[in-house]
Amino acid sequence: MLVRVFEDNPQSSVIAQVDEILSHGGVVIMPLDGRYCLVGDALQPHAVQTICDIKGLIKSVKTPLTIVCKDLSQASTYAKIDNASFSIMRQNVPGAFTFVLPAGGSLPKIFKQRKEVGVRIPQGGIINALFALRDEPLITASLPSAKADEDEAYLYHPELIEEEWGEKVDLILDAGEGAMERTTIVRLMDPDEIEIIREGAGELQL
Repeated sequence: MLVRVFEDNPQSSVIAQVDEILSHGGVVIMPLDGRYCLVGDALQPHAVQTICDIKGLIKSVKTPLTIVCKDLSQASTYAKIDNASFSIMRQNVPGAFTFVLPAGGSLPKIFKQRKEVGVRIPQGGIINALFALRDEPLITASLPSAKADEDEAYLYHPELIEEEWGEKVDLILDAGEGAMERTTIVRLMDPDEIEIIREGAGELQL
């Protein structure tokens, strides 16, 4: 189902609908920092497995999934953030970054075998409104598309996204055409080394 929403001033009824779906293990497609992504509740195994199935991944422990947190305080619950990493993140979040960090002890069960975890703290009216209703972290993955090789619009046009994935997810938020550029991935596993794995929408400030 495709539902129109305004990024700058999202309707409270729509955000409440998304929260209800996520709380019951559902999966939605929504923009994060402008790019449409799969999103579920990180503490709901069914949501994680649904995203893995959509991505065509068999073992979720090996998937490139990322925890989405509302702030650095919540992020520190699921990842080990030393002082140097905290300083870097504080200068760059919220924003279009995925930070790869040592996994913390409170990660959801599905991640227990991981030594590292990706963490995002995105910006935008929709995600801010959603986190105003919930304390649980989210989980996200990039939106796959079997049709994108022929037409990239299947990655950013809501009606085409609905055409391809409408029967596989519980809700798709239509906030207009999305962005194509992905997050910048920054690896912070070593406190003495900052490694930019992928250049993307975020410009790292040091």
